Amino acid sequence: NQNQYDVLGISSLRWRATPDQIKRGHRKKVLRHHPDQKAGQAGTSNDDSFFKCIAKAYEVLSDPVKRSQFDSVDEMIDDTDLPSDKDMVAKPEKFYKAYGAVFEREGRFSTKLPVPSLGDANSTRDEVEAFYDFWLKFDSWRSFEWKDKDANEGSDSRTEKRHIENKNRSEREGRKKEDNARHRGIVKTALALDPHMKRFKAEERQAQEAKKKRNNPTSGSATPTLSATEKKEQEEAELKAKAELKA
Repeated sequence: NQNQYDVLGISSLRWRATPDQIKRGHRKKVLRHHPDQKAGQAGTSNDDSFFKCIAKAYEVLSDPVKRSQFDSVDEMIDDTDLPSDKDMVAKPEKFYKAYGAVFEREGRFSTKLPVPSLGDANSTRDEVEAFYDFWLKFDSWRSFEWKDKDANEGSDSRTEKRHIENKNRSEREGRKKEDNARHRGIVKTALALDPHMKRFKAEERQAQEAKKKRNNPTSGSATPTLSATEKKEQEEAELKAKAELKA
C-alpha cells in the first residue's frame, strides 16, 4: 500500500511527473539508501527495507501500464473535493479558477489530448460550447485493476482463482460506473454554475429585443404605410365627408 510518488520524493508532482523526473527521483533515493552505502552501519535493516520500496516504486512508475493503474486510485488525490455551490453563486468571478482546477484534475484521465481549459470571463461562446461538448463526451481511460484482490497465497485451486477473477472484474465494472456518474455530476454542476451561461442568456435577450424593435418600430418614429385598399377607403370617406358639408 505504499505511495509510489512519496517514496521517490516527488509527491508534489504526482501524475504530472515526467519520466525524466521519475528517473531523477529514483536515482537520488538509490544513491542515498543503497545498502552498499550503509554497510556496517547501525539500522541498516530499515534502509534495506526502504531500498526495496524504492525499487518497487520505480518499477511501477517507470511502467506506463502500472503507473496508469496506480494513478487511477492514487489516494492522495481527492476526486470528491469540489468548490462550494454557495461560494460559486456568491462570488461567480471565482468560478473559473476553482472549476478550472477541477477540470484539470479530471483531464488527467482523458484518452484525447489536448484537454481544453475552462477559460475565463472573456471566453467566446464558441470556445465555451466546444469546452462542454468535450466534457459531455469525455472518454476516460481510468481503470481499477490496482484494487484487484489476489487469490490466497499458495492456493492452486482453479475454482478459487476463477471466483476471484470474476469478483475483481465485477468490482472494477462497478467502480467504473460510479466514476462515470461522478464525472457527469461534475459537468452538470459546472454548467449550472458557469457565469458564461448567464452572460450568453443576457446576450440572447438583448438580441431578441433588438430584433423585435427592428420589426415593430414605434408609431411616432415613422408614418404608417397604407395598403391600396386602405387608401381607396380613406379617399372615399374624405369625399363623402366633403359632400355632406356642402349639402
